[in-house]
This record gives sequence, structure tokens and C-alpha cells, in this order.
Amino acid sequence: MLRPAPILLIVLSVLSSISCQAPPEDWQSLNDEALALYDAGQFDQSIDVFKKALQVAKKAHGQQHAEVAISHFNIGLGYAGKGDYQASAASFERALKIERAIREPNEPEVATTLAHLAEAYHLQGKTAAAIPLFEEALELQSQTEKTDPLDLVDPMFDLALIHQERENFEQAEALYHRALEIERRRLGQFHPNVINTLTYLAGLQRQQGKHDQVQQTNQEILAAQQENFGPEHPEVAAVYFHIGRDYHEQGTFAEAEASYQQALKILAKRPASDPATLATMKQHLAQLYRQTDRIELAEPLEQEAAGLIED
Repeated sequence: MLRPAPILLIVLSVLSSISCQAPPEDWQSLNDEALALYDAGQFDQSIDVFKKALQVAKKAHGQQHAEVAISHFNIGLGYAGKGDYQASAASFERALKIERAIREPNEPEVATTLAHLAEAYHLQGKTAAAIPLFEEALELQSQTEKTDPLDLVDPMFDLALIHQERENFEQAEALYHRALEIERRRLGQFHPNVINTLTYLAGLQRQQGKHDQVQQTNQEILAAQQENFGPEHPEVAAVYFHIGRDYHEQGTFAEAEASYQQALKILAKRPASDPATLATMKQHLAQLYRQTDRIELAEPLEQEAAGLIED
């Protein structure tokens, strides 16, 4: 489970602030060209140009220079963009080695490279190697006034996911709450990032069987989506459906039925609603009717769901 805006997409703002001993337009123009290719999703081409920039930096400054570190870092971004996380990690490792040699430990570039390397390890399944790097990145970022608190959220979130995967639930929940505190303070309580983090928190609570907490978190999500979209939007219907499903799994049938019906009522006013989503909701409500011995209500819903799937 990875967030829609993963940490591997961060590009260092320092690119434009380095003074070059070689003709500045050479290294900088190559980086600008490569970043444009990267932003366009042309990762192989961007890597080729980033490597040219690396050679320019090495020729001008030798191995231990900020431009060389940045070039290795950007090559890592390119490989990550194309899904080659082993090559990405190797480039981030080279960048980190130089960063540690030329910068103070609490400079933000060190923490940024650490977090990217940790993410590359995580995406290779090397979670044991990723955890200490994420923790070091968070520690370094929290120690410097240069760090925007929002920059802490992505590594915090990724580390929470790792702990959740490893069933370290207490650590994961603490990290989700820390991320939420920052996001709410900086972005507002109804921001999509806040809703996304709440959704993952609800999943963690569900995984632990904390049903009362799940419903409390679901209500926060519902309030946010109603504020963002109004009371009769498909996003709001989706939240009602998830609330109903959670009640259903607990055997709290009356509350589950009311939530399912509310979701379907909203979608009934939207003729263009996704048929698969509508079918799934009808199937769940039909299942509930069967479990409560109301076959006469279940059968029409099952037929409607089947018709939606066939269409």
C-alpha cells in the first residue's frame, strides 16, 4: 500500500541553488532537460541525460561535490520512476555517501536522500534495511528548522505502512496519528491527504479488531467528504458503504442496513454511477437480507446486481 503521491517523486529544490565552477549552463541545462523528461514520464531518456550531467559534474569538481551527489540522486529518481528499485537504491547509496562526506548531518539533503533510499529498499521488500533509514531520516528532519513539517509526512507514512505490514500495530498507529496532526495543522481537517491518512488509520484499526475506533474514524471521513462534496456525492456514498460493511462484519445488522441503504439512495440519484460499484453495494445488502431471513428482499437485489454486472 503506497500513497498516491509517494516520496520517490520528490525533486530537490537545491538544483537551482548550486554555484558551478564549470560553465553553469552545461550542468544546469542538462539537469533541466532531464527533469523535463522525467516529468513527462520518459524515464529512460531522463536517466541518460542525468548521467551526462553526472559526467560534467565529475569532470568539473571530482567525486566529492554537491553536484555529483545531486546527479546520483536524480539518476535514482529516474530508475525509481521506471520501477527499477535495485538500480534506484544503488544510485541513492552513492548520493548518500557523498552527502554524508560533504554536509552536516542535520542538513535536509541528507535526510531526503535517506528517505528515498529507505523507500527504494522497502519497494524491494527489504523492510529490515528500510526501517532504520526511515527512522534516521525522521530524526534528522525533526532536528532542523529548515524542514517543512509536511516533509516529515511521507517518510512517517511509509514507516507506518512497514510497521503495519510487520504487525507492529502500536508503532504504526502512533505514526499515523503524528502524520494526521501535521496534515490537519498545515492543510486543514478536510484536505484529501487528511482523508487518505484517516482511511489507512481505519484499515489499521480494523486489522486489530478495534471496531469502535473504526466507526469513529469512519465518521471523521464521512464529515470531511460531506464538507468537500456535499451530502449526495458518490464519494459520500462510498463512505456510507464502508461504514455499513464494518457494521455488517460485526453483526450489527440494523446499522449496516441503514448505511447500505443510504449509500444506494445517493447513487440512485446518479444515473451515471459505476455499475460495478452499484452491483457490489446491492450484493452486500442482499447478503445481509439473507442473513436476517428476508429472502424476499434479497432476491430482487441479487437479480439487479447480476444485471448490472452483465451490462
